[in-house]
Amino acid sequence: FYVQDLSSMQVATKANLKGGEKVLDVCAAPGGKSLHIAEMLSMLENGETVEERNLKSETVEERNVKSGTVEARDLTADKVKRIEENIRRTGLGNISAKVFDATKFDEAARNQYDVVVCDLPCSGLGVIGKKPEIKYRVQPEDLDDLAKLQKNILKNAKDYVKEHGRLIFSTCTINKTENDENTKWFLEEFPEFSLVSEEQIFPKKDEWDGFYIALFEK
Repeated sequence: FYVQDLSSMQVATKANLKGGEKVLDVCAAPGGKSLHIAEMLSMLENGETVEERNLKSETVEERNVKSGTVEARDLTADKVKRIEENIRRTGLGNISAKVFDATKFDEAARNQYDVVVCDLPCSGLGVIGKKPEIKYRVQPEDLDDLAKLQKNILKNAKDYVKEHGRLIFSTCTINKTENDENTKWFLEEFPEFSLVSEEQIFPKKDEWDGFYIALFEK
């Protein structure tokens, strides 16, 4: 098993996954969201949605599943090693890990993925309840710098999405500069994408963290 916060788990459940899809997570370490997506795909037949799967009574062993795949990337070898350790531990065979800087464009990935996950570096203001040191570490000027970094990564990631594919932008903060405003910017800059859903989850003590998730379709 892999422990995740309830709000973090919404990234996989809001992705509208279908069996056989190819997924890229550009900032994946330590891999929780990628593993969750890989597990969901491993239970779906080609083209099947999660809702359709839930209406059927077959066990996993009885199903003719041709699993989709997940590629989980992150910036450094140390971070990717953590992802690989979790892949080995969970035993999922439809996920791989790779070192890659999300701020650099990968021409080989252009138009190659049905779903691109951008769970991006952020101020972490939604998880202060678990990480109180954030109050002392994060400075006001950091918020603008992080928002610019997110834009840089989103500019690259958008081109990895196939036509009619989806892009998920998420953070663990409640700061509008990093969340709502970047979504507005993205839609204005790249009109080939439309907003499917957007949610700001505010933290609730002893239940879930603060989180932001926007789903776009190309």
